Amino acid sequence: MGASDGAMTGASEDGAAGSSTRSVAEHIRSVMPDLTPSERSIARALLAAYPTLGLDTVASLAAHAKVSAPTVVRFARHLGFDGFRSLQRALREELAVKNQSNLSQAEARGGERTTFDHARDAYLTGITSTFADNDPAELEAVVGLLADEGRPLLAVGGAYSGAVTRTLIAQLAPVRRNARVLEPHVILSSTEMADAADRGVLVVADVRRYDPELAKLAEAAHGQGITVVLLTDPWLSPISAFAERLLTASVKAAGPSDTLVPMLALVEGVCELVVEARGKYGLERLQRVEQLRSHLA
Repeated sequence: MGASDGAMTGASEDGAAGSSTRSVAEHIRSVMPDLTPSERSIARALLAAYPTLGLDTVASLAAHAKVSAPTVVRFARHLGFDGFRSLQRALREELAVKNQSNLSQAEARGGERTTFDHARDAYLTGITSTFADNDPAELEAVVGLLADEGRPLLAVGGAYSGAVTRTLIAQLAPVRRNARVLEPHVILSSTEMADAADRGVLVVADVRRYDPELAKLAEAAHGQGITVVLLTDPWLSPISAFAERLLTASVKAAGPSDTLVPMLALVEGVCELVVEARGKYGLERLQRVEQLRSHLA
């Protein structure tokens, strides 16, 4: 499958520490509770303009975070890097991977053939790393938002990632009210967001070759007081700047194109937890829906 919506690379000679599948951003989010208040200020500033701000000077990042330059260096070392320059090298490597096209990925393979077993192994590896790398507290918070029937739930994705959000709504609509796919028509989407202002939740799925139209929607929703939940890849969609909650999924496939399989598995897992959280109320609604479905079939 090819992504068309628009890692932390392990211990290395540059001093980067962490999982071979995690991006620097994911690593930052995972260690956030262990950071000092000043370091958390740096982390929030960097994640809000990721990775661009990290590629600027120490002084620039320090100014944005309102901390001293030595604190930025200590922050980089806390992440497992030798210093700020090695953190920047990791960010530049990530950026090169993030900007790969399907063509460049295919060319990099040098004619290597993909077997059915290779595809299976890549999907299983991606699902395993996706489930392992997401923070349990973040997952619990997302489940709580999606299970709250008092919050209108909207979901939207791009030409490719829209399959994820359609699956999310198809799974959740039978067990909770006010769960809808956000219509792409500007008047309809504006109306939906106006109705959800100050209490709604918008789930956005966006993967590399990120969709600028989704970013506009997310920014507008954020401005209306809607809680934005982002489903994205390890390199983080620009929508992360507006997202209150964020879950990531591997997109690495055996072939030259990206895959949604791990993200779909993540969404299926989240939906099962939401059904569990809804309890008897979800089952009562599901019973009514099934009765109507049987009548209409």
